[in-house]
Amino acid sequence: MMMLRRIARATAATVIGALALVVTVAGPGNAAVSARAPRTVTPHGTTNNACYQSPSAAHCDNTDPFDTDCSIGSYVANSLPVYWYDAENGQRTGGYSGYIQNWYSPHCGTNWARYVDTSGTGGNVNIVTCLNNQFVHCTDWYVSAVFPAWSNQLYAKTTVATAFADFSAFGGGGTASGSASA
Repeated sequence: MMMLRRIARATAATVIGALALVVTVAGPGNAAVSARAPRTVTPHGTTNNACYQSPSAAHCDNTDPFDTDCSIGSYVANSLPVYWYDAENGQRTGGYSGYIQNWYSPHCGTNWARYVDTSGTGGNVNIVTCLNNQFVHCTDWYVSAVFPAWSNQLYAKTTVATAFADFSAFGGGGTASGSASA
């Protein structure tokens, strides 16, 4: 009986370790659909991350706001619906799939996009953050079927940043799009 418990524990530890590896390997720069691991909050002043210690575009652009601790003290600067629309004619068809949020870190001076699903419709969201309202200086696109999902961040202390989201329901169930600037 004791031997069976040890085997069960070893098997469970192996499965948990494998799942942790999958979550770690798949990140925002990876086009694969993935979930990000839950984060724990670090007290202010205890991080050694370059973006957190010396915020700048060189240290912060296209980095994860949670890995850099820039999420500490951050807030939603703007939040707007991601509306369903007809892909053929571009017209809204009514309702929305969720919200695109533009998060801001006062400490790091960074913004990032976060998509929150409210429809319960399975699908993929593509999210990105860009300076101004143009696709010129942007983070890598992040694709996820697990919500909420967020993009990498951009240093935008004195510049407007825009969060974009495009949602595609599985099985041709519809398309939604939205953006929020702050």
